[in-house]
Amino acid sequence: MTSPISETAHGDAPLYTAKHPNPSGMGGDLSPQHGDVLVGRSVTIDRPREELYAFWRDFKNLPRFMHNIHSVTTQDGRRSHWVI
Repeated sequence: MTSPISETAHGDAPLYTAKHPNPSGMGGDLSPQHGDVLVGRSVTIDRPREELYAFWRDFKNLPRFMHNIHSVTTQDGRRSHWVI
């Protein structure tokens, strides 16, 4: 039996991050599935944090690094149109 910290729902985050107080009681098989692989990577971006924050907050930049977003058009200061 694995520790609760390392258990995950198939394709999910570790159980200790779950919002449900007893995630294993939610039903379903929470044991790791055959062939599951944890993949992670980090990237260092050599830019000032203010520049990175401004880039991230400009919604029209999101399709450049979020592949499920086709476009974002800002309509005014409170609304934007997203094509996903």
